[in-house]
This record gives sequence, structure tokens and C-alpha cells, in this order.
Amino acid sequence: TAEVRKQWYQRRVRGDQTGRPPAVAHGPGRDIWELQNRLYLPTSDIDIVIFGEWLAPPLRTLERRLIENHIADPATMKVLDKASVPIIKLTDTLTKIKLDISFNTNNCLKSAEKISELLQHYPCLDKLVLVLKQFLLQRHLNEVFVGGLGSYCLTLMVVAKLQSCPRHRRGRLEDENFRCTSDRILRVLRGSV
Repeated sequence: TAEVRKQWYQRRVRGDQTGRPPAVAHGPGRDIWELQNRLYLPTSDIDIVIFGEWLAPPLRTLERRLIENHIADPATMKVLDKASVPIIKLTDTLTKIKLDISFNTNNCLKSAEKISELLQHYPCLDKLVLVLKQFLLQRHLNEVFVGGLGSYCLTLMVVAKLQSCPRHRRGRLEDENFRCTSDRILRVLRGSV
């Protein structure tokens, strides 16, 4: 999955050999960041942040350009312009990878850095989060814009649980404790506590 994501990024952002234009043209003062950590499922989307100077995020302009350049199928696009963090959700026509594009959201970069720190401190964190992400995905509870729980919030909830257990504060979790903690978290999510 990581290799597919890397290839997508190289083709789409930098342009590919098929003559298709890059997804977003680079311009003065504009940078594109792909936010990625090892907490993604094979079906996870790629989060992209575009930085630039606009009075308002150019959601509709980008939507139109993505459709004109056959980068996104209009049927797969959703522009969430009323969300607290406005984004464009789409599926790439070439790779079928799902993308979330936002603008000037510096907090996403800080969040990605924080998750990296937490992953280093809690070696078991990725396993717990991935199990819970799959659990939420199977129940269609993973999309924030429809009332689900996002990855960042889920990760912080698991960290809070780990921090509340004295044996886990060192960042280590023995197999028995891993099963016990993951079972408790799943019971809470199922509502059987």
C-alpha cells in the first residue's frame, strides 16, 4: 500500500508519463503535503493539504479542474464546504485511491507529527488503532462528516486509555495486557460495558 501511495503521489502531483496533467499545478507560495503515517488500512484515503493565499479556499475551482482534467469522476466527488475544515473528497480515476484535499490546515501537519511521536512512545499503538479502525470501517462509523469517529480522535482515545493504565505508561504492552485492553475497548464500542 505504501508503494502504491508513493506512485500515486509521483504521478499525480508531479505529472506522469501518460501526458495527463498533475492534479494540482504548483505555483508561487504553494506547497502540497501528503500526510501519511503507518496507521492506514488498505482502503484508507490519502489526506492532502494545499497551502496558498486565498480569501477563501478554492474548493469549487479545484473541483472543476479535477473534473476537466479527468482526474476525478464527478460521481465520486463531495465538496464539504460547510465543514469546520472544508475539504474535497474524491476518488482518483486512474488509481481508484480515495483522496481528501484541504487548504491551509497547519494543524494537520502538527497532528501528523504528534501521531509520529505517540507511535514511537507506544509501540502497541498502531496495532490497537488499526483493529479499531477496521471495526469502525465495517460499521460505517469512520467518516467524521456523517457523525463517525476520525483517525486522529480514535488515536488520542487509545492513547488516553493506555496512559490511564500504570503498566502501559512506559509505552510497552505485554501480549496479555494487549488482549485485555483491546477487549475492553471493543466492549465499550459495542456498548456492552
